[in-house]
Amino acid sequence: MHSSLRRAFRHSLFSVVFLSTIPVLLAQSNSGTVTGTVTDPSGAVVAGASVSIANPVSEYSRTVTTDKAGHYQFTSLPFNPYHLTVNATGFASLSQDVDVRSTVPVSLSTILKVGAASSTVTTSRTLAVTRPPARESLFGAERRFRGAHEQRFGSEWRRRS
Repeated sequence: MHSSLRRAFRHSLFSVVFLSTIPVLLAQSNSGTVTGTVTDPSGAVVAGASVSIANPVSEYSRTVTTDKAGHYQFTSLPFNPYHLTVNATGFASLSQDVDVRSTVPVSLSTILKVGAASSTVTTSRTLAVTRPPARESLFGAERRFRGAHEQRFGSEWRRRS
């Protein structure tokens, strides 16, 4: 009986140790978080700003909108370098690179510069394609040259040359 009690105790101890490691194993992750606040130059928060994060290599991208307090958050981002872009009406667009390398959240403070209104103008133009002149002999080119000068300077030009 003493050995069966000892065996039961070992199994119980093993079970407790094994089950206590499960939360630690589940907590290990290969994704991180990016959080931030968007403000203007005076320090006032910018609500409703569009914040995009993208990795051009993996083609992973997400977009969120800042809340009333100017906060945004991207969760479950795979470990990678990202390109973060912030856009808001009346402000210049801002871009920066962000590296997500651990489960420790990356916290950013983004200050947008006041931007002027911009517009895009698209113009189009049709170009006429002309054929290059046919090859002519040196004699023909000289005749045209002399003829043009005779018209301009008169027959005296011919006598001087």
